[in-house]
Amino acid sequence: MVKRTLLFLLCLWLGRTLLGPPLCSPDPHSWQELDSKIRATVRKLPGKTGLVVQDLSSGKSLSISGDDLFPAASVIKIPIMAAVFHESREGRIRLDEQMVIESRFKVGGSGILKQSPEGSKIRIGKLVFLTITQSDNTATDMLISRVGMKRINEVMKGMGLKRSCLRRTIWDFKSMDRGMDNLTTPAEMARLLRRIYRGEAVDKESSARMMEILKQAKRDLIAKAVPPGIPVVHKTGQLAGNVNDAAIVLAGKTPYLLCIMTRETDDAFAREAIQEITVMVHRFFVSRKP
Repeated sequence: MVKRTLLFLLCLWLGRTLLGPPLCSPDPHSWQELDSKIRATVRKLPGKTGLVVQDLSSGKSLSISGDDLFPAASVIKIPIMAAVFHESREGRIRLDEQMVIESRFKVGGSGILKQSPEGSKIRIGKLVFLTITQSDNTATDMLISRVGMKRINEVMKGMGLKRSCLRRTIWDFKSMDRGMDNLTTPAEMARLLRRIYRGEAVDKESSARMMEILKQAKRDLIAKAVPPGIPVVHKTGQLAGNVNDAAIVLAGKTPYLLCIMTRETDDAFAREAIQEITVMVHRFFVSRKP
């Protein structure tokens, strides 16, 4: 019993030493105060952190290194999805079109499609759903193969993602070892999510469908820190030293956008910091007067 108590106190002390006690501090009541509190948490994290917070009603926002490039990890799957819907609207592919699951597509990591029998078929629309809701790497690589890496990058540029770049398939460790990573910025992911929210990504129907798919992603990181019952439209991404989340929180009359990205960080503390920042941001928005 004594050992367990000492262990608990040690963990509590470490957490406060590294990240401080933002959850116990008074809620921020102004944008300046919110910015200050977030920066205090960010400064205690190893590596680099970038983020964007935006009020989707007024457009007011704050940014901390929001234009810096970060390894996208699985957050890159949001623009891949958008590119598929774009090509569908242009008539180059059909969402009900079927692809054959081949051994060359099967990769490790998250997802269930790698367990499917070779030669079986799956609709492109289902691949999109699995790419976002299960973060399925096999499904993602199949979409990259079908649309084309070059074309996905062209569509991203057309949507205002000028610096974001898809440079490799999801599970291409050889390219990663050569320093070829998929890149984006918090500001550009925020821009894409904002377009989806406003019905401006591809068209209104496509944006609505993307919103519904993103709502069904696993409630982790930002979504995990938001009270249950509040819809969160988001996609997480994580590699070693790289923890990201890009989200829209549909908090009633105060919908807001929060994109956080890290690099060269400690994964466990980054996850904790993202959730603490989310709590700060959420309390800021829901406590404000309409």
